[in-house]
Amino acid sequence: MHLANDWKKTARGQALEVLEEVFQEGAYSNIALNAHLSKSQLTDKDKALVTEIVYGTVARKITLEWILAHVIEDRDKLEPWVYDLLLLSLYQLNYLDKIPAHAVVNDAVSIAKNRGNKKGAEKLVNAVLRKLSSQPLPDPSKIKRVNKRYSVQYSLPVWLVKKLIEQYGEERALAIFQSLFVRNKASVRVTDVSRMEEIAEATGAERSDLSPVGLVKSSGYFAGTDYFKEGLLTIQDETSQLVAPTLAIQGMEEILDAYKLPYKEEVPVVCMDEKPY
Repeated sequence: MHLANDWKKTARGQALEVLEEVFQEGAYSNIALNAHLSKSQLTDKDKALVTEIVYGTVARKITLEWILAHVIEDRDKLEPWVYDLLLLSLYQLNYLDKIPAHAVVNDAVSIAKNRGNKKGAEKLVNAVLRKLSSQPLPDPSKIKRVNKRYSVQYSLPVWLVKKLIEQYGEERALAIFQSLFVRNKASVRVTDVSRMEEIAEATGAERSDLSPVGLVKSSGYFAGTDYFKEGLLTIQDETSQLVAPTLAIQGMEEILDAYKLPYKEEVPVVCMDEKPY
């Protein structure tokens, strides 16, 4: 597809739109992503790419911003969408090995050329991305300050790094950082257990080792299936599925289900069909 006036219909264009809503408007990434993909005409493979770019850019944002700071003198001089476009493009260059660098750069330049009203954005995007793709990226392991180094390496806020080290000690905190850096599996709760095997086979999922009503995949766009639309699947983390059974609810109780998210990005509802990248 030619990007010209159809950049919004491309995978990277839709990823940019979602990230603009998340970073500039404070939207929840799972809700914004689901809203875009549910009405999108993209192929399943391109939907997988959009999902990977959105969740990946959100999850690695601190690391990506640190790298960009080495090639951008003043980010405040950039229009927000340009900066977001650089972030998602850098994510692909740094983490998606199977995508050619020239494809990432060319698509970003084409989007920049047609996304904004001001001329010249495409030149900046081209220069920055070609520089990033043609030379080794800065190495966060060389950061001298421990808290800052871990923050950039594992894309965690400095305050959280500091708090975990104070509470658990550096060795155990580091193990926690590393575990948080691993991407979660796509997981769902099956509402009709009698159809567990049928749904597992149809979606290519496996039964959860933790939850008797859970299915998991290394990646999967469960929200796009008819099972999800019919209410036979609920997007829910494996461990969250264990809460209600643990309470041994009898049916007469009054239960308050309340929680606070530390980050709006952290509850994935839309997951990838596949992860070919």
